[in-house]
Amino acid sequence: MKKIFLDKKNVLSFSIKSEGANKTTARLIIEMKNFGVVYNCSINKKEGTVELTNLKNFLKENDEVKLKLEVIADDVLFQPWTDNFVAENSIMVNSTLIESKVNKPIISVSLKESKINEYIKDIEYVIKEVKKVNKFPKIRILEIIDKYAKAKKIINSKELFELNQYFKNKYING
Repeated sequence: MKKIFLDKKNVLSFSIKSEGANKTTARLIIEMKNFGVVYNCSINKKEGTVELTNLKNFLKENDEVKLKLEVIADDVLFQPWTDNFVAENSIMVNSTLIESKVNKPIISVSLKESKINEYIKDIEYVIKEVKKVNKFPKIRILEIIDKYAKAKKIINSKELFELNQYFKNKYING
C-alpha cells in the first residue's frame, strides 16, 4: 500500500489532459471512514499539483484512506484516478526506559555534643576566683551555677541537673 506522511508536506502531481473543454479545475479528496477532506489542485498546462499539509490534524498513524482525483471540465465531473494509502510518520522515534531513579530524601542525624565539660571548667574558674576574695558558704555554689546557667541560657534540664550533681558532690557533699 502506498504511504502518505503525517509529519511533512506531501506533494502529488498528476498529468491532466482535457480536450475540448473551456475551463478545467481539479481537486483531491481524502476519504476516511467518517468524513472526507478536499484539497484544491493547481493546474499548469497539462499538469495538476496538490500539496497535502496538516494531515496529522485529522489522521493518525496507520489510518487507511482513499485518495480520489476529481477533474471538472466544463461542469462535467470526472474521476480519472483513485488509490488507497496508509498514513505514516516519515521519522520514527522509539524510546524505552532504561532506568528510573527515585530521589530518596536525605536524612542526616547529628548528635549534639554536650557542653557540660566546658560549663564545669567555667564554673570552676568562677569558684576559684570567688574563693580568692573570701571564703563563702557552700550554698553559694548552687547560686553561682544558677546564675551561670541563666547567663549561658542553658535550658537543657539534663545538663543543668548534671552540673548541680557534679558540684554538690565535689563541694557540698564532699
